[in-house]
Amino acid sequence: MDISVAFLMFLSGIFTYAFSLRIFNVYTKSLFYKMTFINCLTVLRFADSIAQDLINNCEGADKESTDKAFGHWRVLALYSLKTCMPDGAWQQMSVADWDLAMKLLGELEKQRIEND
Repeated sequence: MDISVAFLMFLSGIFTYAFSLRIFNVYTKSLFYKMTFINCLTVLRFADSIAQDLINNCEGADKESTDKAFGHWRVLALYSLKTCMPDGAWQQMSVADWDLAMKLLGELEKQRIEND
């Protein structure tokens, strides 16, 4: 084997290895962010339901004002979650409001139940 061919094969191996590391590393980070996003949505939904139960069981609670307060809290919760995640991971999840986030979470839970 000629030295130039061996050198070319050596460089090709190095470039292929570096390229594959980049691809798999990005995939791992993306998967990590997706799982973190789903777990955060689950915690937010749990906190929302507990808080609503507490507020609705209090006497003298105005339904209209509590609905507005929870609406603002939901927007703020999703916004703070968005600031913690990289833009690429956020765009992949494509969640713009609370209803879409809960719909996505419901579909994921339904798929999990079907796979079990």
